[in-house]
Amino acid sequence: MDTYHFERHSAGSDLLKHPLAQTALIATFSPEGLALRDMLAELVNHTPALSERLATALSGLVVGSPSPDPFAHRLTGNEHRTYESAKEGCSAF
Repeated sequence: MDTYHFERHSAGSDLLKHPLAQTALIATFSPEGLALRDMLAELVNHTPALSERLATALSGLVVGSPSPDPFAHRLTGNEHRTYESAKEGCSAF
């Protein structure tokens, strides 16, 4: 438990950013908000890498907990599924 805050705080903070950003895009009906939503939709539709990055971030597949132990195994704290394995329906289990 000594390292819980260090290991998980950044993941929780990132997790909270995504719904806040989505809410801002969905709930804003000003001309500026609508223009931003249209621009982002166009970028996502025409930029596969951006589309994949957003899908991965929103799915939680990029969440990891880096170990404070410099001698920890390289997989310690990393996500258990990668985007590529998720696309194929594979699991680490």
